[in-house]
Amino acid sequence: MKKLLLSLALLFGLGLFALPAVPAQALFENAKSNACAGITGGATSTSCGTSSDSTVSNLTHTVTNLLSIAVGVVSVVMIIIGGIKLATSGGDPSKAKSGRSTVIYALIGLAVAVLAQVLVNVVFKQASTL
Repeated sequence: MKKLLLSLALLFGLGLFALPAVPAQALFENAKSNACAGITGGATSTSCGTSSDSTVSNLTHTVTNLLSIAVGVVSVVMIIIGGIKLATSGGDPSKAKSGRSTVIYALIGLAVAVLAQVLVNVVFKQASTL
């Protein structure tokens, strides 16, 4: 049973390491517009076609994505720590409960971070159509 729990925790933890890499790709999708915004100081340029509104939006998207990546990494680390606590509890109910609660709270934190990212993206999408 312990080997099964350890294997599942390890497999789940390693699978979640790929999760923060997905939002990282979004940081580079608008690389040209971000570079142009930095060069022109947010002013409209014929070669870059940026405006100050898109610069603020890009900055906000970048900050949101970086925070999501940080929360994802911390959640994965905490899930791994909780799995290790569970695997090394040695039948001690208090240690097993501690490991289980660590994994549960890390999963709840990850779910809240994902929902926050979705909410922020919906708000940005609605604000851009105004």
